[in-house]
Amino acid sequence: AACQHDPSLIEFGVSQQVIPQHFVSGYPSMVVYYFRHAPLLINDDGSPVMPIQVDPGLLKAARGVGSAADFIVMTANGPHMFQARVEQESSRPVLSMIELTVAEIERRGLRTIGVLELGQRTMYAEPLGQLGIAVSYIPDELQKPLDAGIFALDEGREGPESRVAAQAAV
Repeated sequence: AACQHDPSLIEFGVSQQVIPQHFVSGYPSMVVYYFRHAPLLINDDGSPVMPIQVDPGLLKAARGVGSAADFIVMTANGPHMFQARVEQESSRPVLSMIELTVAEIERRGLRTIGVLELGQRTMYAEPLGQLGIAVSYIPDELQKPLDAGIFALDEGREGPESRVAAQAAV
């Protein structure tokens, strides 16, 4: 699910250190594009079209953002499946939240990580496994209600059952 975020948090701390501050100036420009589709082609039931394929709209968005930005931040796990394509289409590097998260886990010396993510549960397993860090996922009977809750949140219809599913998963 896409992160609910305040874009100003991404730039605030770093920009204060490297750009002279003067009242409300001193912050770099920011382009925010909300891609309101799955990053991959999906069937009517929400399942991925096989083999997995990037949604052409994501690449179109990458080209648009790339024409106005120095780098790209994607605040959801799913688009990272296509990070190389996004970088290629945008001609810009992606500041990967997955790579940054994995680096922080390694920096802290953690050896086993519990991961909650939508669907396939693969985004963190490979990079953490390469570092010898064990990944623990929830069982399928908890994953399915969690997935439903994530979709409900994305669609603006979350309710008590979504919260219960999230709490059970944690």
